[in-house]
Amino acid sequence: MLFSSCYKKDDTIGIKPSGIRIYFIRKDDDGRLVFDFENKEIEAESTADRIEEILSAVKKPTSKGAYFTVPDYINIQSVEQNGTEVVIDFSESYKYLDTKQRVLATVVICRSLVSDEGISYVAITCQGEPQAPLYERYFNRNSFVLEDRAYMR
Repeated sequence: MLFSSCYKKDDTIGIKPSGIRIYFIRKDDDGRLVFDFENKEIEAESTADRIEEILSAVKKPTSKGAYFTVPDYINIQSVEQNGTEVVIDFSESYKYLDTKQRVLATVVICRSLVSDEGISYVAITCQGEPQAPLYERYFNRNSFVLEDRAYMR
């Protein structure tokens, strides 16, 4: 599957966001899928509790027009944290996402998690096995193909 991307100007560059960025996908005026985010204040103090709150928020963004979020039937089996590294292990249902849904879900989850100052790297597994599109790599703020508000055709 080929993803094409182009970028919108992000007026928030250089401005520290209030709270955590919760990412989702919406359609723009031209019908293209675009990454967007909403800022959410996270109440939890421990990183583990913040991770749980972020993962819950990713499934239910409050912004109008959210087109794609992580489906409710995708369950998290475990979350392992080692310093600033986090590994999210999904149930078998993650394997049944089509390629496009899997890429979108991975980006939405990872971008949201690394917007927390206590998390630098995220890996995705399904029943302990590394999953596409990351496989055995970690996602971080600077190393993913798609950036904030990247258009996808």
